[in-house]
Amino acid sequence: MLSSCVKDNTSGSMEKNSGSENTDDTEKPVFTENILLGYNGRSTEGPSWTDGTFLSLVSDTKTMCIRYPGGTQANSWDWKEGKLVDKAEPKYLFKIEDLVAGLPQTAQVIYVMNMVNTPARVGVKQPLTDQSVDALYLKIDDALLALKEFERLGRLPMAVELGNEFYFQNEHATFYGQNPQLYLKHVRIICDEIHEVYPDMKIAIVTTKGGTKGRDAWNRVVYDALNSDDFLKKNVYAVVQHHYISDTTGDTALRITDNNTAEQALAEVFVYMESVKKDYDDVPEGYKLWITEFGVTKYSKLEEEGMWPIGLSYAAMVLSWLEMGNKIGCFMLHHITNNPSVINTSVMRLGPVAVAYSVVTDLMEGCKSVTRGKDYAEGKVKSWIFTYEDGKKVLLMNTSASTVNDIDVSDVLEAESYSVEQCYAPDVVKSPVTEGYGIEKKQSGDDIEAFGLCVAAN
Repeated sequence: MLSSCVKDNTSGSMEKNSGSENTDDTEKPVFTENILLGYNGRSTEGPSWTDGTFLSLVSDTKTMCIRYPGGTQANSWDWKEGKLVDKAEPKYLFKIEDLVAGLPQTAQVIYVMNMVNTPARVGVKQPLTDQSVDALYLKIDDALLALKEFERLGRLPMAVELGNEFYFQNEHATFYGQNPQLYLKHVRIICDEIHEVYPDMKIAIVTTKGGTKGRDAWNRVVYDALNSDDFLKKNVYAVVQHHYISDTTGDTALRITDNNTAEQALAEVFVYMESVKKDYDDVPEGYKLWITEFGVTKYSKLEEEGMWPIGLSYAAMVLSWLEMGNKIGCFMLHHITNNPSVINTSVMRLGPVAVAYSVVTDLMEGCKSVTRGKDYAEGKVKSWIFTYEDGKKVLLMNTSASTVNDIDVSDVLEAESYSVEQCYAPDVVKSPVTEGYGIEKKQSGDDIEAFGLCVAAN
């Protein structure tokens, strides 16, 4: 059993030990009953949503939600054919019927409406340039048909997301690019039409993280409207942001080659999350914040992508957002296919990201609230307390390359004994690692392994 505790108080907030990085004596709980953790469903590159082995792995991720089709594809997506408009036949079609058939029974769907480049059957003569309301109504009709198809198959989406990343000025955004006024005009029309048919459908609209002239300008217009427009207050449920830890984050030259650089890479994640608190704070009151894409792209296509510390990075991002407050409504990791750190298709096993992310997802099932706990071992081990109707669980993350012992959470769990399950990689920089092949799990034990992710429960 982990040992040597520092007693917490009965409210769920905790006294800090001498090595703690926390500065406040208490942390407020974040209520989590309606928060969803899921993935973008993008699958034209494979595996197919008809592949039984792949679907078994999807179930193993414990995903609560799938974003369809996911990503930039949404702005040129033909849902009926299951492919991109005006593109060559993909390796795999990604049709609604296949997604629905392959989804875990408990998983929900967020549908991303194609507001831009529609197929010829929709009837828009010049979809990339026609800004007219008449053209928009044709696109709305097509979106309603997609929702009807989901409904026919028994899986009506929980929400419609209105387009993808229009704050850029590029081929995917076309006439919406850096034109939030036009976007909001069309949002109002779409809300009216969708809510006429589906009054309870949640609507999410495009905003962005700040920090550049174009992004900040987009947000100012959208947030001002959300604060002042009674129609939008009534009809818009959530705003969307996408966050990536890219090669512009932190030390651009950093490569993970040993224990020390692995520690540095994980530390950069927490620094990044501190830097985006303003993006959370800027979201107007009364609206949810949906992170419908997030990830660590800094090491994409590099050997590091398959290392265990990258998996921890994704978990750290989610946990850091949960600390910020009650605006968060969902997290959608980008994406469940074509990402070897999620599902390694060469061996068809879960990679480091899926393993670490599923630990958090599993903890969120039935969870009532999350509270940031104390730090242990001079700040090396961070903790989060998950509260349920019948008790608590503690998640411990060792952010260091050293084994840590003598940690006791029995005071938090209010129990003399408890079980501990731990995920870790004996070789921190081995790549690629997958569940059972480089990523190990063990029950109990006296130590938190280097970069170990532990769940302690009654």
